[in-house]
Amino acid sequence: MTQRANLTFARVDGHEDLVRDINTGAVHNLNRTALQQARMKKKSAQRERDKVASLEKQVADLTKMVQDLRQAVAAAASAYKRDPRFMLIGHDPTYVTEEPLL
Repeated sequence: MTQRANLTFARVDGHEDLVRDINTGAVHNLNRTALQQARMKKKSAQRERDKVASLEKQVADLTKMVQDLRQAVAAAASAYKRDPRFMLIGHDPTYVTEEPLL
């Protein structure tokens, strides 16, 4: 048992770097290097999660843009079929493919 100021610590069995505060029951890690590494690992994992979330949002935005473009092209093609100014001799204005562009 170690005493520091008004704190009393006891070693945790089987763990060289851990001590337990006898008063509060809190466990403290004395290995600062391991603690720093754990914090860095946690920050790195959070950055990765943020990056994935950002990429998922970008994909969703791009998907929405493609859908909007498809609708705009379909609307323009429909308007083109109905506009007599675009009637050409030998041209079939009803020919508009319904197949996806992509």
